[in-house]
Amino acid sequence: MITLVLIGVLGGLITAVSPCILPVLPVVFLAGGTGQGDDAATSAPGAKGAEVGGGGKVATAPAPAAPVRAPRNRRPYAVVAGLVVSFAFFTLLGVTIISALGLPQDILRYVGLALLVLIGLGLILPPVERLMEKPSPGRRRCTA
Repeated sequence: MITLVLIGVLGGLITAVSPCILPVLPVVFLAGGTGQGDDAATSAPGAKGAEVGGGGKVATAPAPAAPVRAPRNRRPYAVVAGLVVSFAFFTLLGVTIISALGLPQDILRYVGLALLVLIGLGLILPPVERLMEKPSPGRRRCTA
């Protein structure tokens, strides 16, 4: 049993540093901020203490209310849920389109591999880089 737990922890660590997760981490971590200071969450309205009223009488302040609890920040959960839904939606959409067109299931793998090789060649060989940076013949270059 302990071996399975260790394998699970190791798998989680490997997943956390995989190239697919790293671009998403800043979005998830930055979504965790509340945007409020700590003062707003700890101050309780009406808990000012006793004040001296007119005529020398001491007016008692109302009993201090229970400390105000900060609302739970559900924003990180919404971001993660949005990422899960969008990845699942676009994956299913791609599979549906490929099946509807009658293309082989491995076509995305081959197209992705070809693009990866092309980009790699562009990084290694300057003539390929210049060729890839040229605008297409039908497009005008933006001057702004």
